[in-house]
Amino acid sequence: MAAEDATHHSIMALDIEGFTQRDNPAQISLHDAVYGIVGAAASDVGIDLDQIGQADTGDGMLLFFPASVPTALLVGPLVRALGDRLAERAKQSSAQYTPRLRIALHHGLAHRGERGWTGDAVNFTCRLVDAQPLREVLAAASRTNLVLIASDQVYEAVIRHDYRAADPATYRAVTFSVKQLKNIRAWIYAPGYPNPPGLPSEPLGPAAADAGADEADVDAGEVGARLGAAAETVVRNQPQADTVEGNQIGEMHVTIHNPGSVRL
Repeated sequence: MAAEDATHHSIMALDIEGFTQRDNPAQISLHDAVYGIVGAAASDVGIDLDQIGQADTGDGMLLFFPASVPTALLVGPLVRALGDRLAERAKQSSAQYTPRLRIALHHGLAHRGERGWTGDAVNFTCRLVDAQPLREVLAAASRTNLVLIASDQVYEAVIRHDYRAADPATYRAVTFSVKQLKNIRAWIYAPGYPNPPGLPSEPLGPAAADAGADEADVDAGEVGARLGAAAETVVRNQPQADTVEGNQIGEMHVTIHNPGSVRL
C-alpha cells in the first residue's frame, strides 16, 4: 500500500455499554438502533452518512470523517444530536433496549483497503473507547446516555480553543493505560454535567497548596498578635504593684482555628 493511500480523517468510535451481557434479540435491536440513531443525528447536523467511511465492530461502529468535515462540528453539534436521539429512544424503549454509548474521537492518517480500515490512528481510537475511566464515567452518569473521550490531540487542536461548539471547562483530563499503551492522556466529557462523574477528585495543585500555606501563615501571625494584645490588656487591668507575682494574670482560654499545619 502506497503512502498516498493514507488520508487524514477524524475517527469516531462508538461502543454500546453492556452489549455482550444482553441476549441475542436485545443485541440485534441495539445494533440496529445505533445505526439508525447515528444516521439521524448526522442528518440533523448536515452530514450525509453515506459519504462517511464506516466499519462495523459488532458492539458498535467506527466512523471516518474526511478533512472537509470540521472536527468542531463533531465534538459539538453531532455529539449533542446523538444525545437528543438517544434520549428519544429512551422514552420509547425499556432500558434493556436503549443503547448507552461510549464515544471516542481522535484524528490522523487512515488507510482504506478492500477489507476495511487500518492505521495507528484507527488502533488508537479503539483503545480510547475502551478506556476504563470512560467506562466508569458512563456508569456514574445517570442523566445522560453517552459520554465522550477526546484524544489529547483533538483537545489541544480544537476543544481548548472554545469555538462555542464545545465548552472546554466541562472536559476533565485523565491518564490511563490499555494493552501495550501506557500513560495515555485524554479528555472526558459527560453531557449535562459540569464535570464528568465517577472520576477521583483532583489532588490539590501546587498553586492552591502555596495559597493555602500563605493563608495559614497570615492566620498564625494574626493569632500571635491577638494573644500578645490580650495578655497586655490583662496585665494593665491588674491592681498597681511594684511586681507581679504568682499567677496574677490568670488563665487565658483561646480557641485557635488553624487552617493548616501551623505550629503555634
